Amino acid sequence: MDRAADGSPGADEPPVRIVLNPESGSADHARRVRGVAAERGYGVVETDSAADARRATRAAIDDGVGTLVPCGGDGTVHTVVQALFEADALDAVTLGVLPAGTANLFARNLDVGTLDAGFDALDAGRRRRIDVGRVTGADAGSAGEGTREPDPPERGRPASARAVPEGSDGEAFVTSFVAGFPAVASGAAGSGLKARLGTLAFAVSAVGEATAYEPHPVELALETPTGERTWAGDALCLLAGNSRRFTGEGGQGHVEDGLLEVAVVESLAPLEALREAAVHRLFDRGTEGVARFDAAAAAVTFLDGPVSVSLDGELSTRESFVLSAVPAALSVLVGPDYDPDPAT
Repeated sequence: MDRAADGSPGADEPPVRIVLNPESGSADHARRVRGVAAERGYGVVETDSAADARRATRAAIDDGVGTLVPCGGDGTVHTVVQALFEADALDAVTLGVLPAGTANLFARNLDVGTLDAGFDALDAGRRRRIDVGRVTGADAGSAGEGTREPDPPERGRPASARAVPEGSDGEAFVTSFVAGFPAVASGAAGSGLKARLGTLAFAVSAVGEATAYEPHPVELALETPTGERTWAGDALCLLAGNSRRFTGEGGQGHVEDGLLEVAVVESLAPLEALREAAVHRLFDRGTEGVARFDAAAAAVTFLDGPVSVSLDGELSTRESFVLSAVPAALSVLVGPDYDPDPAT
């Protein structure tokens, strides 16, 4: 490949490279994406697995690609961002998004909720630097390749929320981290069901999980703008939003404030949580049984063992971990009506 003296792509290398997941969502977008990309001179790498998408991302880093564009759902975005994170290369590219999944939460939060809007954002070049969430700690499932997880804290003694390692340890998320019931319901919604029913698939699968789910004993130590806080009790689920807001009117969260919105749901009936989720408004700030915090970091220990978790829709299990916000870590392309804090 021809390379410029500064290591940037040479004359033969497209300035934009799309990492295409052809099976996302209804799996009917690939031909159109390839056609528009050819018209505009964008490179396309088609992938057939998460491992393939990670390899494509690492190749883009090595090739000095300036704008990298996952095309798929929230899981595809997560895979690409995680590969950048593992390579300590979040600041090496600008991230675009071509949404082609089921929910496309991250893309909609950036005001690029359709393929047309995603291509328009690539043309317009509006850039913002946003926070990236990070989770470190013992993972009984599958953290990204190449990560090194620190030892978990002693059971019953959550680590300080300040105990966040430097560098690219752990796993990144751009939309949300969910532990407990919603992650279980998400896992029950298989790809075939999601393809047929879209976001309704999550609701259908959750009905079968709701009646059997029991709360977990959990302890938190949080670093908030007003100082350190602690919380302990039984929780149906724990939610941490980066670009996603769980309380108030829901929807997009403030993704440029260096904080995560952490919500602990103690007693809300699962079917009620499901109903609220269906209209993208989970909990009012004063909802009984929901504890809410804005935190730069939160150390979490589930005392009864590993629970199901979801990072941007990707599933694993965790028991003791630290959630934190990495401020202004990623340059992204946004739509014309993007507002970093629409709640204000």
